[in-house]
Amino acid sequence: MNYVDKELLSRLRLDDESAFAEIYRRYQPLLHLEAYFKLNQHEEAQDLVQEVFTSLWLRRRDIDISLSLKAYLLRSIHYQYSNIVRSRTSFRKCIAEHGTCTYTASVHPQLELKDLRTRLYKGIEHISASTCRLIVKKVLLDQWSYKEIQHEFNVTPANARNQVSRGLKELRSLFSAK
Repeated sequence: MNYVDKELLSRLRLDDESAFAEIYRRYQPLLHLEAYFKLNQHEEAQDLVQEVFTSLWLRRRDIDISLSLKAYLLRSIHYQYSNIVRSRTSFRKCIAEHGTCTYTASVHPQLELKDLRTRLYKGIEHISASTCRLIVKKVLLDQWSYKEIQHEFNVTPANARNQVSRGLKELRSLFSAK
């Protein structure tokens, strides 16, 4: 099969398994190399590549690639890798704070995430000081930097960090009480 990427994508959208197999054959070695470069472990790299191709197959009808297929797949590797790093960081933080971390996989992780997000929104609303509450919202929910906080609220970066620290302390005590 000697199709260009656009043809393969068109055929993929029509559930053509041979088009998917050709995409896999064409890009799997490159993606594995990219994943291995990030993870330094073959098995994890292969798992990451499998996740990318699984996602591609599951989203085949809705996928809209404005760049090249190669660029899209490499970007997907990057996003999957970022997810791994975030989950490892969360796990390490949990271990550091509690000495242990038990995780039970949810049947519906999206529902669990939505529930946690809802609890976080409600928790932030219980922060006593209004400025602290606003700054915590901007940092945790909108992912603002301390520099952005400094300009928006006319405070020093150190003051912004203190406000976030104070807000997190209130959130911890609120959530540990439940």
